[in-house]
Amino acid sequence: MSEAVEAVEAAAGEATEVADAAAADVATEEATQAASEAVNAADLSALTLDGFNLDTVSGLIDEAPLSELQKTTLKTAIDQAQFNPALLDAALDQVRGALGL
Repeated sequence: MSEAVEAVEAAAGEATEVADAAAADVATEEATQAASEAVNAADLSALTLDGFNLDTVSGLIDEAPLSELQKTTLKTAIDQAQFNPALLDAALDQVRGALGL
């Protein structure tokens, strides 16, 4: 192969990598925005001590663009803390942080 052909192929490969990275960034941003809209539409009082609702919080976690491990960790923390206000406040704070609130 000539050097020109190799250079074109290398440039095409780099352009593909850049396009793939940009597409992944856009997909992540869209997922985050969709989750934020879902959270904003939900009853956010469920994420407070006074308005806490286990089913609502679990649903918000399930709909969020989080890893399965993070979802399981948050839901376990909420479930275990639901009857202890001090622990529940800390667990809800973690959920709000993970949801970007």
